[in-house]
Amino acid sequence: VFPPDLNTTYLCEVVEEITSKFIQKNKQCRVFEMGMGAGAAIVSVAKMPGVIASASDISPMAVLNAKANALWWGVQCDIYQGDLFENVPQGKFDLIFWNIPFFPEDPGNIEDVRFKIAFDPGYNNLKRFLVDVNSRLADNGKILLAVDQDMCDLEKIYHLIDSAYFIAEIYKESLIHC
Repeated sequence: VFPPDLNTTYLCEVVEEITSKFIQKNKQCRVFEMGMGAGAAIVSVAKMPGVIASASDISPMAVLNAKANALWWGVQCDIYQGDLFENVPQGKFDLIFWNIPFFPEDPGNIEDVRFKIAFDPGYNNLKRFLVDVNSRLADNGKILLAVDQDMCDLEKIYHLIDSAYFIAEIYKESLIHC
């Protein structure tokens, strides 16, 4: 599980902004984070009144870490362990977000999960997500995919989004200097 970094802080701000706008109109927002890692972003948004928060990660350690963080911050957040939506109970979400794995290459012999999670060979998990996510979106629901424009294959990602019949638009860009 990667520790939260500047990228995570920016993701929290964007998700909170989108959620806040939704709550102003609807009084409640069902938010789901795919691949929540340590849970910083979903815990951040779970603190907002009117939010019903859920998240999932394939890594059992990430799930334990996110549950501990939710407990520490005193927020209600349903957290599931599984591959994409595998163990997430049926339900609809107003916002589903994912800070997708950056690299479409095969990680080769890397076995350490801390590094392996940055890879999605051929963006196959993203493809599966884009097929499954439609059944999880509420009417007028939104998907937010966080990408790193320097490390991701943006052309491939846009192609996958188009192939899944979604409309891609850039919500916000930021240059994060480390």
